[in-house]
Amino acid sequence: MRTHFQLAIVVLAVAAAQTSFAASPVPAALDAEARAKGSVRVIVQLAPSASRAERRGRQDAALAGVDARARSAARRYQHLDAFALEASARDLQALAASPSVISLALDGPLAAPSLDSTGPLIGANASAAAGYDGRGAAIAILDTGVDRNHAFFAGRIVAEACFSANGDCPNGQTSEIGPGAGDACTFSGACFHGTHVAGIAAGANATYQGVAPGAQLASIRIFSQFTGGSCSGTGYDPCALAWPSDILAGIDHARTLAATLPLAAANMSFGGGKYYGRSGCEAPNATEKLALDL
Repeated sequence: MRTHFQLAIVVLAVAAAQTSFAASPVPAALDAEARAKGSVRVIVQLAPSASRAERRGRQDAALAGVDARARSAARRYQHLDAFALEASARDLQALAASPSVISLALDGPLAAPSLDSTGPLIGANASAAAGYDGRGAAIAILDTGVDRNHAFFAGRIVAEACFSANGDCPNGQTSEIGPGAGDACTFSGACFHGTHVAGIAAGANATYQGVAPGAQLASIRIFSQFTGGSCSGTGYDPCALAWPSDILAGIDHARTLAATLPLAAANMSFGGGKYYGRSGCEAPNATEKLALDL
């Protein structure tokens, strides 16, 4: 008999102070960076679409005025009314002029993974005592990857993917989907984090168990390798940081997986700050909220 999984794990713990939509079509900081460096990484939020075809049309319309190279390299999302690209100052103006575009946001790397609390905070003990072990459900872990050979998961990793704008996926590319794609990264001492989180969510052996030890796992790796000043304060160099556009790609892929997997939750335990209320969290993390509101 299938056991219904009553969700008790963290759905979202994103604390990313570097991504926020501004009121003006082209925020001054974006324009200044694009002029100073020649281009800037940006996430473009579009007007809501009623279908995938309409979404694709809005993406095409917004991209029509930008440089051909930037247009061809743009990352389009299947389920999100948004796309990401490297834009020049001229491209920013063209995007802002498009009636399909609502706002522009900086695609800046988020802070290294952090894990401040675990099962007891979310009542995992009570859930286990009530007999809910996650059997028949799946959990997507968006993180640094999960050690696919770890005995704690006993063959329950059923889907894998990687999104890394820096080209740090196992295949050396910016994206990869399939067996091995979501394996734990090896470029930083922080690469243990995804496996740690997966263990809290669904690990199980004779001695220890996570919140949902009967659940399947989908490992979606979204972190890239950074070095030097980018790693300041993380405790690691090289360090693992995540571009918001890669986070969105991971969420977008999780929604695709939901068509064939019984996904009950997407766990994202990373960040670089603390928030003490809903509005205080949502305002500086508008890009992530866009995806999670679907």
